Amino acid sequence: MKKLLLLLLALSTLTGCDKEEDEEVVKKEEPAPTPTYPSTYLIEYKKNVTPIKMYTRLGEVKNDALIKSFVKRHASIYGYYQTNVTEKTSNSSTLVFNSATELYASNARDGEYYDIKTLEDGDIVLTSRREWEALRTKSGNTFSDFVETISKVKTIVKDPQPAPYSPGGTVYKTREQVVGTFAGNELLIHSTIITWKHTYEYGTIIYPGTYNIKFDPAGISGMGEKDTLLIQGTAVFGARQ
Repeated sequence: MKKLLLLLLALSTLTGCDKEEDEEVVKKEEPAPTPTYPSTYLIEYKKNVTPIKMYTRLGEVKNDALIKSFVKRHASIYGYYQTNVTEKTSNSSTLVFNSATELYASNARDGEYYDIKTLEDGDIVLTSRREWEALRTKSGNTFSDFVETISKVKTIVKDPQPAPYSPGGTVYKTREQVVGTFAGNELLIHSTIITWKHTYEYGTIIYPGTYNIKFDPAGISGMGEKDTLLIQGTAVFGARQ
């Protein structure tokens, strides 16, 4: 499991409620104040930042009845926020911006350094300085490949080599990446709840999961003709100290 995902997403458990809302949860973001260094953000709570949304390869589906039906049949147990809920985190995690290019993330046990890159739209990408070895098998990558296509930031793949213990597979070095957004005096670290109904030659399969990615709608072009995607953006929020 990736380090910052452990530091942040493990702080609380996703829960669902009974009432569904269609309006966006996050209001128009206030400009972030001019940064000073070091700047410290204390992770305090978690919430959904978008309503539940449905997509096919042709684009977003805005039929509330269809979305509710899909949730009931395929995704009710996967932790979607069906109303706007704010959850206090159970323990603290601190993010310290030492400069415009360096972040230190810590909790009660340990910490790790991240490089910072600012994107054109103002989002930041936090990239761990720690590398580890990952395995890509010859088969069984359908869902991970799809998550890659809908992620705003793509996986780092360095020095790929044949996997000696997995015929046809590949081992490579990678580093964790997460996307953050400044909103006023708060910092959001993004994640996405995903349910992908995928139709292939042998039938239909449901792939669920929560990933520390920020959803990129451009990736839906990689969906199959009969596929359906249910997503919801969530984030942990850190208040500037």
